[in-house]
Amino acid sequence: MPNKKQTTKENIFDLSKLVSDTNDVEIKEDSPEASALLSGYVLLSESEWENIVPRTHIRYLNKDGTMRKGGFVSKIWRKKDAKGKSYILIDLVGNYGKNSTKWTISSSKVEKIWKKEGSEYEDITVKESPSIAANATSSKELKDMKEELDYCKESIRFLTSEIQKIKNEQARTLEIMIKKLSKK
Repeated sequence: MPNKKQTTKENIFDLSKLVSDTNDVEIKEDSPEASALLSGYVLLSESEWENIVPRTHIRYLNKDGTMRKGGFVSKIWRKKDAKGKSYILIDLVGNYGKNSTKWTISSSKVEKIWKKEGSEYEDITVKESPSIAANATSSKELKDMKEELDYCKESIRFLTSEIQKIKNEQARTLEIMIKKLSKK
Protein backbone atom coordinates (compact mmCIF):
# COMPACT_ATOMS: atom_id res chain seq x y z
CA MET A 1 0.00 0.00 0.00
CA PRO A 2 1.55 3.34 -1.00
CA ASN A 3 2.37 5.78 1.77
CA LYS A 4 -0.03 8.72 1.53
CA LYS A 5 1.32 12.12 2.26
CA GLN A 6 -0.20 13.54 5.43
CA THR A 7 -1.60 17.03 5.01
CA THR A 8 -3.12 19.15 7.71
CA LYS A 9 -6.36 20.81 6.81
CA GLU A 10 -7.09 24.34 7.85
CA ASN A 11 -9.38 24.52 10.87
CA ILE A 12 -12.48 26.29 9.53
CA PHE A 13 -13.75 26.83 13.07
CA ASP A 14 -10.71 28.84 14.19
CA LEU A 15 -12.22 32.29 14.68
CA SER A 16 -8.93 33.89 15.73
CA LYS A 17 -8.04 34.29 12.05
CA LEU A 18 -11.02 36.60 11.54
CA VAL A 19 -9.76 39.21 14.02
CA SER A 20 -6.94 41.32 12.68
CA ASP A 21 -3.86 41.72 14.88
CA THR A 22 -3.26 45.17 13.43
CA ASN A 23 -5.42 46.69 16.17
CA ASP A 24 -3.01 45.39 18.85
CA VAL A 25 -0.59 47.99 20.09
CA GLU A 26 1.79 47.68 23.03
CA ILE A 27 1.39 50.84 25.05
CA LYS A 28 1.93 52.20 28.50
CA GLU A 29 -0.91 54.14 30.01
CA ASP A 30 1.09 57.36 30.33
CA SER A 31 2.49 57.26 26.76
CA PRO A 32 1.48 59.85 24.14
CA GLU A 33 0.08 57.07 21.92
CA ALA A 34 -2.33 56.06 24.67
CA SER A 35 -3.55 59.57 25.27
CA ALA A 36 -4.08 60.11 21.52
CA LEU A 37 -5.88 56.78 21.20
CA LEU A 38 -8.11 57.53 24.20
CA SER A 39 -8.98 61.10 23.27
CA GLY A 40 -12.77 61.41 23.53
CA TYR A 41 -13.12 58.18 25.56
CA VAL A 42 -14.18 57.81 29.19
CA LEU A 43 -12.78 55.12 31.52
CA LEU A 44 -15.51 52.83 32.89
CA SER A 45 -15.42 51.10 36.25
CA GLU A 46 -15.81 47.31 36.23
CA SER A 47 -19.32 47.64 37.67
CA GLU A 48 -20.35 49.64 34.57
CA TRP A 49 -19.15 47.05 32.04
CA GLU A 50 -22.34 45.01 32.14
CA ASN A 51 -24.48 48.10 31.47
CA ILE A 52 -22.74 49.36 28.31
CA VAL A 53 -25.41 50.22 25.77
CA PRO A 54 -25.27 48.18 22.54
CA ARG A 55 -23.75 50.06 19.58
CA THR A 56 -21.43 51.99 21.90
CA HIS A 57 -17.82 52.13 20.67
CA ILE A 58 -15.27 50.89 23.22
CA ARG A 59 -11.50 50.49 23.47
CA TYR A 60 -9.91 48.12 25.97
CA LEU A 61 -6.64 47.17 27.64
CA ASN A 62 -5.95 43.46 28.05
CA LYS A 63 -4.32 42.21 31.22
CA ASP A 64 -1.22 41.30 29.21
CA GLY A 65 -0.70 45.03 28.47
CA THR A 66 -1.97 44.89 24.88
CA MET A 67 -4.39 47.63 23.95
CA ARG A 68 -7.08 47.13 21.31
CA LYS A 69 -8.62 49.90 19.29
CA GLY A 70 -11.91 48.13 20.00
CA GLY A 71 -15.23 48.01 18.28
CA PHE A 72 -18.96 48.49 18.70
CA VAL A 73 -20.73 46.56 21.45
CA SER A 74 -23.16 44.06 20.00
CA LYS A 75 -24.23 42.05 23.03
CA ILE A 76 -23.23 41.60 26.68
CA TRP A 77 -23.82 38.36 28.57
CA ARG A 78 -22.66 36.43 31.63
CA LYS A 79 -21.05 33.01 31.86
CA LYS A 80 -19.68 30.87 34.70
CA ASP A 81 -16.28 29.20 34.68
CA ALA A 82 -15.56 25.67 35.96
CA LYS A 83 -15.27 26.97 39.54
CA GLY A 84 -18.69 28.65 39.33
CA LYS A 85 -17.29 32.19 39.21
CA SER A 86 -19.33 34.48 36.97
CA TYR A 87 -17.69 36.73 34.36
CA ILE A 88 -18.88 39.07 31.60
CA LEU A 89 -18.50 38.44 27.87
CA ILE A 90 -18.85 41.32 25.44
CA ASP A 91 -19.51 40.64 21.75
CA LEU A 92 -17.99 43.30 19.49
CA VAL A 93 -18.27 44.13 15.79
CA GLY A 94 -15.82 46.13 13.70
CA ASN A 95 -18.65 48.02 12.01
CA TYR A 96 -22.26 47.44 11.08
CA GLY A 97 -21.66 46.25 7.52
CA LYS A 98 -22.59 42.88 6.06
CA ASN A 99 -19.09 41.38 6.23
CA SER A 100 -18.03 42.95 9.51
CA THR A 101 -15.45 41.31 11.77
CA LYS A 102 -16.94 39.95 15.01
CA TRP A 103 -15.18 38.87 18.20
CA THR A 104 -15.76 38.43 21.93
CA ILE A 105 -13.80 39.77 24.89
CA SER A 106 -13.92 38.40 28.43
CA SER A 107 -13.86 40.45 31.63
CA SER A 108 -11.41 37.89 33.01
CA LYS A 109 -8.83 38.93 30.37
CA VAL A 110 -9.55 42.68 30.19
CA GLU A 111 -8.11 45.16 32.64
CA LYS A 112 -9.76 48.42 31.53
CA ILE A 113 -12.51 49.52 29.17
CA TRP A 114 -13.09 52.99 27.78
CA LYS A 115 -16.26 54.05 25.98
CA LYS A 116 -16.51 56.82 23.44
CA GLU A 117 -18.32 59.82 24.80
CA GLY A 118 -21.69 60.33 23.16
CA SER A 119 -21.57 57.12 21.12
CA GLU A 120 -24.64 55.53 22.67
CA TYR A 121 -26.98 54.49 19.89
CA GLU A 122 -30.43 55.97 20.13
CA ASP A 123 -33.20 54.72 17.88
CA ILE A 124 -34.89 58.02 17.01
CA THR A 125 -37.23 56.41 14.49
CA VAL A 126 -39.29 54.90 17.30
CA LYS A 127 -39.68 58.29 18.94
CA GLU A 128 -40.48 60.15 15.73
CA SER A 129 -43.03 57.81 14.18
CA PRO A 130 -45.71 56.80 16.66
CA SER A 131 -48.02 54.03 15.58
CA ILE A 132 -50.91 54.89 13.32
CA ALA A 133 -53.36 53.13 15.62
CA ALA A 134 -52.35 55.39 18.50
CA ASN A 135 -53.22 58.44 16.39
CA ALA A 136 -56.52 57.04 15.17
CA THR A 137 -59.26 58.90 16.98
CA SER A 138 -62.42 57.26 15.76
CA SER A 139 -63.65 53.73 15.35
CA LYS A 140 -64.27 54.49 11.65
CA GLU A 141 -60.55 55.17 11.16
CA LEU A 142 -59.70 51.91 12.93
CA LYS A 143 -62.22 50.01 10.78
CA ASP A 144 -60.73 51.53 7.62
CA MET A 145 -57.24 50.54 8.73
CA LYS A 146 -58.43 46.97 9.44
CA GLU A 147 -59.99 46.76 5.97
CA GLU A 148 -56.76 47.99 4.37
CA LEU A 149 -54.76 45.49 6.37
CA ASP A 150 -57.09 42.65 5.35
CA TYR A 151 -56.76 43.72 1.71
CA CYS A 152 -52.95 43.69 2.02
CA LYS A 153 -53.01 40.21 3.57
CA GLU A 154 -55.24 38.89 0.78
CA SER A 155 -53.00 40.47 -1.87
CA ILE A 156 -49.95 38.80 -0.32
CA ARG A 157 -51.74 35.41 -0.34
CA PHE A 158 -52.65 35.88 -4.01
CA LEU A 159 -49.11 36.89 -4.99
CA THR A 160 -47.65 33.96 -3.06
CA SER A 161 -49.86 31.50 -4.93
CA GLU A 162 -48.99 33.14 -8.28
CA ILE A 163 -45.27 32.86 -7.50
CA GLN A 164 -45.73 29.17 -6.66
CA LYS A 165 -47.55 28.61 -9.98
CA ILE A 166 -44.68 30.24 -11.87
CA LYS A 167 -42.12 28.09 -10.02
CA ASN A 168 -44.08 24.94 -10.85
CA GLU A 169 -44.30 25.96 -14.52
CA GLN A 170 -40.54 26.60 -14.62
CA ALA A 171 -39.82 23.19 -13.07
CA ARG A 172 -42.13 21.45 -15.56
CA THR A 173 -40.54 23.30 -18.52
CA LEU A 174 -37.07 22.39 -17.27
CA GLU A 175 -38.04 18.69 -16.99
CA ILE A 176 -39.40 18.70 -20.57
CA MET A 177 -36.20 20.31 -21.88
CA ILE A 178 -34.01 17.79 -20.06
CA LYS A 179 -36.04 14.88 -21.49
CA LYS A 180 -35.74 16.30 -25.02
CA LEU A 181 -31.98 16.79 -24.65
CA SER A 182 -31.45 13.32 -23.23
CA LYS A 183 -33.22 11.73 -26.26
CA LYS A 184 -30.75 13.30 -28.69
